[in-house]
Amino acid sequence: MAGAIDDADKWAEVRGKDWFASAQALAGQQSFFHWELEFPEVFFDEDGEKLSGAGFDAVIGNPPYVRQEQLQQVKPYLESTFEAYQGVADLYVYFVEQATRTLRPNGRLGYIISNKFMRADYGRGIRDYLLSKTDIQSIVDFGELPVFEDASTFPAVVVLENSGSTTDVEVAKIKSLDFDTLHREVDRISYVTSGGALSSDGWSLATEEKVEIVRKMEDAGEPLEEYVGRIHYGIKTGYNDAFFISSDKKEAFVSTNPQCKHLIQPLVIGDDIRRYHIRSTDRFVIVIPAGWTNKQGEFANETEAWDWFSSAYPQLSHHLSQFEQQAADRYDMGDYWWELRECDYYDAFQQTKLIYPIIQKEPRFTIDTNERYPNDKCFVIPKEDYYVLSLLNSNLLFELMKLKVSVLGDEDAGGRLELRSVHLKNVPIYPISEDQTVSEDDVADVVRQQVDGNEVEMDGKDLVQTYDEEFIRALLTELSQVMKEKHETHHQLNLRLLDHLGSYADGPTLVDIGLTQPPSGSANSILQKTATEKPNLRVGEASVKRESDNTVEIQLTARYKPSEDDDLDENGFETDQWGYTETDLQPALRITDLTETDADLIEAFVPVAVDEAGGFADFRETATKTNSLVDRLRKLTLPALSDVEAGLESYTQTKERAEELETKIERTDELIDDIVYELYGLTEEEIEIVEEAVSD
Repeated sequence: MAGAIDDADKWAEVRGKDWFASAQALAGQQSFFHWELEFPEVFFDEDGEKLSGAGFDAVIGNPPYVRQEQLQQVKPYLESTFEAYQGVADLYVYFVEQATRTLRPNGRLGYIISNKFMRADYGRGIRDYLLSKTDIQSIVDFGELPVFEDASTFPAVVVLENSGSTTDVEVAKIKSLDFDTLHREVDRISYVTSGGALSSDGWSLATEEKVEIVRKMEDAGEPLEEYVGRIHYGIKTGYNDAFFISSDKKEAFVSTNPQCKHLIQPLVIGDDIRRYHIRSTDRFVIVIPAGWTNKQGEFANETEAWDWFSSAYPQLSHHLSQFEQQAADRYDMGDYWWELRECDYYDAFQQTKLIYPIIQKEPRFTIDTNERYPNDKCFVIPKEDYYVLSLLNSNLLFELMKLKVSVLGDEDAGGRLELRSVHLKNVPIYPISEDQTVSEDDVADVVRQQVDGNEVEMDGKDLVQTYDEEFIRALLTELSQVMKEKHETHHQLNLRLLDHLGSYADGPTLVDIGLTQPPSGSANSILQKTATEKPNLRVGEASVKRESDNTVEIQLTARYKPSEDDDLDENGFETDQWGYTETDLQPALRITDLTETDADLIEAFVPVAVDEAGGFADFRETATKTNSLVDRLRKLTLPALSDVEAGLESYTQTKERAEELETKIERTDELIDDIVYELYGLTEEEIEIVEEAVSD
């Protein structure tokens, strides 16, 4: 081609060829770009020979964010061209690899890209590529911060050099966009971590101290999947509206057609699963496995099969028929549209099993003993292992998970973890074989002393050093079962005050029930301001401080949109996604000369009324031009005591029972954590690092 271009006649001949016209049309449509042809001086010498140091000195940019679903037509090309190819990788992954290819040796790349590749399964290819071919020098992670106003991109700035391998990485996790310059903010908060923290399994960006804790745990443990077996997805229907039903519908179907009972199973969704327990649920799922219909008889076609099914199960078929088109359009279904996709582990759902939701802000693992079918936002491990349950719910293993899995938001500030099986399967479980000779009575005695006694007899370290590992395994198993029992009991307690009070007549307002005074030093409080002085001012929450049997102090937080004159940094306040900031609790009203029962009522009722707001109990949460937040609080109307006295006593007793359970749960939780720390061999300094991360 290069020679033809120098000859006008030859060039005209080339241009007249059909293949050239087709190539030009395709190039115009696809916008092909050939780096070496566009920038020959960067890649070739004067003789047309490839330069020994071919490539750009630096590449900077912000690749487009294009989801993999929009790449279907070019995936065959991407797979054949890029080492980092993963079937569900977004387009920016290939931009990263392409950019490094155009760098000269020791050239540098600086890209603004999504941070998702650092831990997502689809990022394994590009992680491997970068670790094997480049030196990762710095990562500035913005988490979920809205760097781009029109898109949620989870941005990070990655700087690397086209040489050697990664040794140390400068890391900065940006928590707020309120800074003078990014360079200065990075200098202020950055730290250096070892390149060993970046692996094919994921990049944690952890401090060197945390990386060392992870190494210690991995050395001491065995991967979860090797210890307990495969981790399975929850049930996938392909169209939940058709197959998920309420308890009312289930009862209606079964009452008129009892034989359909075996096709309807209890359902649990991710939000139902909590730490050591499952919240009550009235959901069910219709489970007609692939191949089930044809096992019931011989059918010439789908119409004949449906005629049989609708005759045998009239109520169920009538319900499903409403969704025939959507169910038939599913990619994943059985032999017929009313059947579910093939699944070789239905038996895993129909047994006692470990179960957990994909999305977690705190450990939410439990054991299901009621043969529930989880939805596809959950995973199950078909094993009843309370020892493993205690480890998974411990602070130590959850902090390790934060460093290994994808995180939505800031993991240091309650970010939501995506605990997919590809990551969880490698969580290190401290391996202890079960010893059937351990005395259950001895274990039960230790549990009673530690949990139900007035004082803890030994801490976790003492226990591990006193008993052998098989006893400790049995002890953690028993403690885990105790936690499950107490959590379930606590969940069954009705702590909704209004349910206990029932219907009632209005009683006195707060200012009428006792002697009402402003708390000391509250004259200039924001709670005394009106909307004229502080626009958009409203109550956040309320708390009642009990000073004595007959005196209470009501405290409020104030929410408002700060102006330019407000110094939020001085008070340590931050704004939320709606632009509001919220103060700490501040004294609002002090009420004395109360009866003990009146004080009980105020203590229980006021926080609930403020939370309900909107005119409930004559309370409105917003300040006006003439009414401050304290003025609003003064008008809050209590129930008539004579109507709610019995209900108040019932609520108080229930609350006391809940607090008693919470104390024992907290004590047991701390004991489990202490034992787990000792099992994995953490030092006091390392425990402090973990506990500090938990408290943050």
